[in-house]
Amino acid sequence: MKLRTWRKQQNWTVAQVADLLGIGISTVTAYENGSRRPRPEMANQIERMTRGRVTAAELLGVVANTHGAVREDPVPFDNEMREQAKALGLDPDAIADKAITEAVKRKRIEAWIEENKEAFAAHRKDIEENGLWSDGLRTF
Repeated sequence: MKLRTWRKQQNWTVAQVADLLGIGISTVTAYENGSRRPRPEMANQIERMTRGRVTAAELLGVVANTHGAVREDPVPFDNEMREQAKALGLDPDAIADKAITEAVKRKRIEAWIEENKEAFAAHRKDIEENGLWSDGLRTF
C-alpha cells in the first residue's frame, strides 16, 4: 500500500504523519510522491507506524506493491452468505481481505512479543532492582 493511501484511510494530514515521525512536512510529501526515498531506519519506522500496511521494502523500492494487481480466483465462500452480503451492499472480498490483514497483524504482534520476551523480562527486572531513571525527579 502506498503511504498516501494509508494516510488518507486513517484521515490523517501530512502534518500529523510528519509530527509522528519527527520529520518535515515536505519530507513526507516527497516520500508520498516518490521523489525521495527514506533511509532504511525511517522506512522501518514508517512500517511500524502503519503496522505493516506500508512496508519498508515498498518505500525503499525493493519490491513493487503488487497487492491487488493480479487477482486469483476468489476463495470459495458459502454462496448463499456471499449473495446476502452483496444484497446488503457489502463487499465479501474486501471483508475477507480485511480479516486476513488483521489476522496477519495479530500473528506478527504475537511473534514479536514472543521474540522479545527475554528483553521484556530483563527490563522489568532492572526496574525492580534499580527503579526508573526518573524516580528522584517526581514531585508528587
